Amino acid sequence: TVSRAPPPRVMIRAAVVRSEPAWRGLRRAFTAWRWRRILPALAAVLLCPPLAAQTSVTDDSGARLTVHAPVRRIVSLGADAGELLIAAGAGAWIVAVAAADGDPPGLATGVTRLAIDDLDRVVGLRPDLVVASDAAAAQAAATRLRARGLAVYQFVPRVWEDIAITIEKLGWLARSEDLARLTALSMREQWQKLAEAAAGQTRLRVRVDYGTVPRAFVRRFVDDALAICGGDPVFSSGEADNGQARPPPQLILGIGTDETWRQMSAATEVGAVYAVDPAGFAHATPRILPAAVQLCDALRQARLRLLPIRGNGHDSTAFPHGAAGD
Repeated sequence: TVSRAPPPRVMIRAAVVRSEPAWRGLRRAFTAWRWRRILPALAAVLLCPPLAAQTSVTDDSGARLTVHAPVRRIVSLGADAGELLIAAGAGAWIVAVAAADGDPPGLATGVTRLAIDDLDRVVGLRPDLVVASDAAAAQAAATRLRARGLAVYQFVPRVWEDIAITIEKLGWLARSEDLARLTALSMREQWQKLAEAAAGQTRLRVRVDYGTVPRAFVRRFVDDALAICGGDPVFSSGEADNGQARPPPQLILGIGTDETWRQMSAATEVGAVYAVDPAGFAHATPRILPAAVQLCDALRQARLRLLPIRGNGHDSTAFPHGAAGD
């Protein structure tokens, strides 16, 4: 009898069956080796904090700065800069404040105090970000710190909206943008309410007497508030009239508590004189809103006093010089 070899297919199957224990052991060894390589990398991804991403913004000076956000070490040059950082939700990351005008409201304890010109100490703190207020000394220090390689945000507001925009930008750099956006939105809504309340009201000619308050420092915000509260500024103290004829004011606003403007105002033929606290207007922070409310309230009271009075079949007016406004 001639023996026949099994078909090739049967031989392959038999070989696989005989070698199956060996293949199973190799598979288990490979799987264990693979997990030993993967698990450390997976743990690093899950347990380690996310890497900081580069973020770029443009400050009020037009300079472009790039930082690794979120910033976690911030130096504030000036109290206003610190107040803006706190409003943006980044107050916890302030490591030092250099402010000649006192600490910003809400500053955390344990923050280092510096002199505005102590640049070596600022550099030694290795901050992720330096924020400079619009004070001249802070701006000069900011320029020198930028030349030394630090990321510096220069805050130079021109109108009140610049305050809200800066709060949003600082919140973006500190990754607290949700709180910063809410703060800026609240400012815009309050400003809009003031404008709506004054819409359609008689506009008053207003002279602003600044007393001993530095006029150039606060005027830009006073002018903003006057515009939305229904006031048109005329001759202000400290201005030269150049011999030009100007209509008389219907209202005098005294910015400050100095008695000089009060005595001068008492000698003028003006229908209403009011004092406004300069503290809010002197700070480029959300504090300008209560000051703007106070100014709008002064104009509202003046209108109640100066609006035409109807009676006896004809109109009379309480405006001085018979002027009823625009």
